[in-house]
Amino acid sequence: MLVVVVPRYLVTYTDRDGTPQTCREEAPSARELAFRLHAEGIQDVQFHDDDISAQAKDVEPWRRNLASPRQEYEHESRPAARTPVFWWSWGTAAACLGCCLLWWGARQPGPLLFLVGLAGGGAVIYTSAASFAMAVFGALRRAKTWHRWDEFEKHIVRLERLNRFLGIKIVAHELVLYRAVLLSARGRFDEALERFESLQASTGWDRSTYLARLSDLYAVRHDTQGELERLQEAYEASGPDSPVYIDYARALAAAERPDEAERVLGSREPVAMTLPARVFIGWAGALVSLARGHHLDAARCFEDLIRQVDAIYDPAVWEGPRLDMQAHLGIALALAGDDARARAELEAAISYVRAAGHPHLLARCEKALEGRAR
Repeated sequence: MLVVVVPRYLVTYTDRDGTPQTCREEAPSARELAFRLHAEGIQDVQFHDDDISAQAKDVEPWRRNLASPRQEYEHESRPAARTPVFWWSWGTAAACLGCCLLWWGARQPGPLLFLVGLAGGGAVIYTSAASFAMAVFGALRRAKTWHRWDEFEKHIVRLERLNRFLGIKIVAHELVLYRAVLLSARGRFDEALERFESLQASTGWDRSTYLARLSDLYAVRHDTQGELERLQEAYEASGPDSPVYIDYARALAAAERPDEAERVLGSREPVAMTLPARVFIGWAGALVSLARGHHLDAARCFEDLIRQVDAIYDPAVWEGPRLDMQAHLGIALALAGDDARARAELEAAISYVRAAGHPHLLARCEKALEGRAR
């Protein structure tokens, strides 16, 4: 069955009365929403979601009701919200409370109190299951970041079970994608591709989104050429506001093809530019500087990007990108001759680079650690 997800974009703007507003708006794309708002006389429109992240919010149901950038920031900045331990603890407490309510209701002589206990207990147990899902989802992301595939598979199985209980049907296609990524990482690429191709009919993704997500299967098996080819196809099929061009440019820069990366970066002027997109553009630009031998400029860019990530983003989502930036920062510093700082940055990031297993980046990091970067 075709699942059609209408994206809900988080936007801030000044309405026709000059009052600042923050709300979620449904639209087929960011560009169409921007044109509609401007046609209604609304000014200073700022998007906090692009086309892909707006749909991703619906994959994480607990984020649907976050109605402002401040709420999202506070949600992702609380130390408790950043750890699966919090959600396991909350879920366990809620489950115990729900069982107590069920037990209390079952012991009441009247049908009304029995139904109150049953409804209250069921609602609290459902809430506890949602908390468990949040904990598992965070743990799954971390396992994927560190390429711990046995752990990753266990979390997929747990989410599939919770998904059946919670009835969150939109998440199902993400779990199929995770299964495909797992198969690819284990060297069973044909099976991964077959499983992934089943998503085309069930998700309603356009061709650009489909190809961009497909590139993940090549990335986890370190097939740089295959990843670049899929991203190029996604870029060529994408609309003017799609963030796919940023991923393609960053991949080209990481492959030390700076001229092509700069050409792609300069080819689009999207209407909706989110803060995460700006970070990724900066990341691509820093990689271009590094590939061109502008080592100090690259180091400064990476340091600034790491500060931005540390200030506002959830480590469960950004741990991998941050450590990748830190590894490249160490390489840039080593090439610039600042061996002491380079070693400190590389030693903090090398465990991630080894776990991710990207051969080219690992070789560069180890060479820099040995003082042979220049």
